[in-house]
Amino acid sequence: MTRKSKSGEGTANPEVEFNRALELFKGGNHQKAAKVVRALAKKFPNVSEILQLQGLIAVESGKPKDAIKILQKVLNVKPDDPKALNNLANAYRGSSQLENARDAYRKSLDIRPAHPETLANLGGVLADLGEFEAAETVLSEAMKLAPDFADVGVNLSFVLIELRKLDQAIDCCLTTLEQHPNQINILNNLGRAYLALGRNDDAEEVIKRALGIDPSHTGALRAMGILHFLHGRWPAAWECYELRWRIQATRYRAFPQPPWAGQPVEGKNLLVWGEQGVGDEILFTSMVPDLVEAGANVILELDPRLVPLYERSFPSITCLPREFPPVKQTLDKGIDYQVAAGSLGRWWRLDEASFPKRSSFLVADPVKTDTLRQRYRDGSESRIIGISWHSANKDIGDEKSMQIMDLAPLARMPGICLVDLQYGDSDMDRAQFEAETGVSVIRDKEIDSLKDLDGFAAQVAAMDLIVSISNTTVHVAGALGVPAWVLLPNAPMWRWMIDRDDTPWYPLVRLFRQNKRGDWPGVMEKVTVALGGSREDFPSRL
Repeated sequence: MTRKSKSGEGTANPEVEFNRALELFKGGNHQKAAKVVRALAKKFPNVSEILQLQGLIAVESGKPKDAIKILQKVLNVKPDDPKALNNLANAYRGSSQLENARDAYRKSLDIRPAHPETLANLGGVLADLGEFEAAETVLSEAMKLAPDFADVGVNLSFVLIELRKLDQAIDCCLTTLEQHPNQINILNNLGRAYLALGRNDDAEEVIKRALGIDPSHTGALRAMGILHFLHGRWPAAWECYELRWRIQATRYRAFPQPPWAGQPVEGKNLLVWGEQGVGDEILFTSMVPDLVEAGANVILELDPRLVPLYERSFPSITCLPREFPPVKQTLDKGIDYQVAAGSLGRWWRLDEASFPKRSSFLVADPVKTDTLRQRYRDGSESRIIGISWHSANKDIGDEKSMQIMDLAPLARMPGICLVDLQYGDSDMDRAQFEAETGVSVIRDKEIDSLKDLDGFAAQVAAMDLIVSISNTTVHVAGALGVPAWVLLPNAPMWRWMIDRDDTPWYPLVRLFRQNKRGDWPGVMEKVTVALGGSREDFPSRL
C-alpha cells in the first residue's frame, strides 16, 4: 500500500510506518513513536495491531488512562484478544485499578493458559493486593514454565519474602541470578532476604553489588541504609533514610516554611512535624530537648493522642495535634523553618557520642502513676512487671511477635505481679496464660492504650520493669525512664542495631536477642537468669 499525496500520487507503506513506530518505541523514543502510531491510527482506526502498539506506548509513557481507552477499542474489535487483555490489565495496574487489572489478567489466561508473562503480571498484581498466597501459586507455575524469565523470579522472590519463606526466596533469587547475574531487582530481593535472616555480611555484599550496577536504586539504597544503622554508621544511615520520601511520598507534609537544613536554631521558630507511628514518633522526638537546649522555639506537631503527654513534658514548647489539613498554627509565616522529626538525626545523631545520657525526656502524670502503682500492688510488696508480646506491624510484626506462653517462665519468678500492657484485645491470650500457669495477669480495663496514650504512659510509669517485644510499649518506657527489657528477633529493626545489649536511644533499655530465628525460649532463659531466682536479685527501679 502507498500513501497518496495531495495530487493523488505517492505515499509510504503503512507497514513500514508501523515498524518504524515499533523501533522508535523499543529504542525508548516514546514521544516520536506515539506521533507515528497516532497518525496510523487515524487512517486505520480498527486495526488492532496499531491500537495495541498505541496503547502499549501510552502505558510505558506513564499515561495509563489513555492506554485504557485505546485498549478498550481493541477489545471492541477483538473481544477475546489475550494480548490486548494483558496490556489492558497493565494499564489498569498503572492507574491503580488493581482489581480490574487482576480480572483482566485472569481473563487473558482463560484464553491463553500457561502464558509466563501474563502469569508473572497476575502474580505481581496479586502481590500488590496483598494476596500473597495466591500470588505464590501463580508465580510458582510461571517459574516452572519459564525459569529463565527474570520478571517471574523478581516477583516470586518478592512474594516469598512477604510470606517470610526466606530460605525459599534466597533459592529463587540464586536460581534467577544464574541466568541474569546483573538483574538488579533480584539482587535487591536477595539482599532483603539475607537481611531478614540476620545474614548481614551476605546482605551487604549483595547490596553493594546492586549499587555498583545502579547507584540510585531506591530499594538497594534503603537496604544499605538499614545496614548502616545496624552497624552504627550514622551519617551514611541518615543520608539513606531521607530516601523514604521516594517510597512514601504521600506522607511528606508540604508545609509552607523552608525546610531546616542544619542552620543555627538559636532564637528561631522551628516546626518539627511527626510522620510515622507512635513508637518512632517518640524515638525521634528524643532529639527535641537538643533543639530546646540550642535555643530553638519549637512548635511540635504530634499524633493527637500524644499531645497531653508532651505538653506536660515540654511546658516551654508549643504542642499541636497532627491533622489533615494541618492546624492553622503550623502554617504561620512567623515560623522560620520546618523539618520532619525523622530527619533531625542528620544533624543531632552523627555518632554515638552525640546521644545524650538522659534517663528520660517524657513525664507521666505523677498522681495517676502513683494511684495505679498502689492499685496493682494491692498492699503487697511485689515488684510489678508489665508484659507485652505482640506487634501489629504489617511488615515484620510476625517476626518480632511471640506467643504469650513464651513468657510463661516469668510466672515462676517469686515476688512479682504481672500486668498486661498488650494493646488490643488480649483476653484469650491472658486466659490461656492463667489456665496453663496458674498465675493471674492484671488487665486494667480503665486504660485503653490505643486511645489514651497519656493514661498508658502513667500505667507504664507505674511498672518496676517492662518485659516486651519491640513495640510502642518499650518506646514509651524508654522515654519515661522506666527500665525495659526488649525481646528481639535475630534480625532486629534498624533502631536496635546488632551485637549489643544496650541502645543509645534509651539508657534504661536492655536488649535480649535471639541467637537463631524463632528462638524465644532461648531469649526467655536469658531473661530469667537476669531476673535471678529471688526477690533480692530483682533489678531496682532506677
